[in-house]
Amino acid sequence: MKRLFTTILVIAIVGACVSYYSNDQSSAKTLSGTDKIRPITSMLHTDTGSNRLSSRDLLLIEAFIAHHAASQPFKAQVAIASVVLHRLHSAKFPNSVETVIANFEKQGLPSTDQENSTENSFQAHAAVLDAVHGWDPSKGALYCFPRQFSHNGLTHTVTIGNLAFYQ
Repeated sequence: MKRLFTTILVIAIVGACVSYYSNDQSSAKTLSGTDKIRPITSMLHTDTGSNRLSSRDLLLIEAFIAHHAASQPFKAQVAIASVVLHRLHSAKFPNSVETVIANFEKQGLPSTDQENSTENSFQAHAAVLDAVHGWDPSKGALYCFPRQFSHNGLTHTVTIGNLAFYQ
């Protein structure tokens, strides 16, 4: 019962944040360094058009990050969310969040050993919102692998935590 209550609470908070951020077109980050800022707040709406993210899409990305990257630094979690968003805009990948995530999971990104806690859910939620609002620590990457594996034919963009990102 406690787990159900926690899940409902997280969904309610996410819904409130989605509603707030979808109406906030003026929120732009300023970062120093090489992180590119490409705000895509126009994607953050509750309809299901081809270039829009629904609340369900955001929850799917959050669950994916909480499951696969809870043990990674926050910056890596934002980078993974960015990769999902880049794949949605790439002709190389399907244009639905569900299919992009399914293909991402086939790629072999290991799941985390951490229990899916409320804290992990809140951190995943924050990571997705940062990515949607333009923070891209992946530097335009379309792929993410454990860093101990090299991938010939792909251009390495950055390594964050235990993950290497590629174009």
